[in-house]
Amino acid sequence: SIQVRSDGDLQVDGLFPAGATARAHADKELLIQTGNAGGFTFRLNGKPAKALGRTGQFLTNVKITPENYKDFLEGPSSGQPGG
Repeated sequence: SIQVRSDGDLQVDGLFPAGATARAHADKELLIQTGNAGGFTFRLNGKPAKALGRTGQFLTNVKITPENYKDFLEGPSSGQPGG
C-alpha cells in the first residue's frame, strides 16, 4: 500500500497494481509511506527518482522537501563515482 501526504493532506492512499499511477503536488513537503519500497517508482518535478529501498521493505515518513528533493533524483550526485 502507498500513502502520500502533500503539505499535511492525504492525497494518495491505497493499493496500486504494477504500472498504476497517481499524482500529488506539494509546496512544502511530501510525506511518503510504502509497504514495498523497491516496487514504488516515482518522479519529482518530472524527473525520475531513485528507489527508496528494496523490494518488500516497509518505509514510513519519507519526507521530501524543496531543499532535499534533488537527493532523491536518479543520476550522478556529487561525491559519488559515476557508472
